[in-house]
Amino acid sequence: MRILRLLCVLALAAVPALAQAPAAQVQLELNRVEDAGPSCRIYMVVNNTSEIDFASFVVDLVVFDADGIIQRRLAFDAAPLPPKRTRVKLFDLERLTCAQVARFHFNDVVECRDQAAKRDCAALVQPISRAARTRFTQ
Repeated sequence: MRILRLLCVLALAAVPALAQAPAAQVQLELNRVEDAGPSCRIYMVVNNTSEIDFASFVVDLVVFDADGIIQRRLAFDAAPLPPKRTRVKLFDLERLTCAQVARFHFNDVVECRDQAAKRDCAALVQPISRAARTRFTQ
């Protein structure tokens, strides 16, 4: 009986810790890819659902082709990223056509800073894709 009580107490004590796990609060949405001459133009929608006012939010991405071969590694700064706001970032992958792009991989947040201090933000990110034929993984 004592063991059962102890197990119940331990289980209840773990519930608040699980509830405090960080939820994805910054959605990185690969919204659209389109050819732009010899380049592939990327439209990335960044939705900050948190209360954090990001002064810096540098995302590290890796681009793969259909065979799983890395074609490019890039970083872009999604900041300024105010709380409860959405931003659209546009960039071109020079000398890489969209037919050569099968998957984006969210690798890390290499720099993240709010108005006061540096933060660890990788756990806040949720990558999603709306782009036809292009996946976005984590």
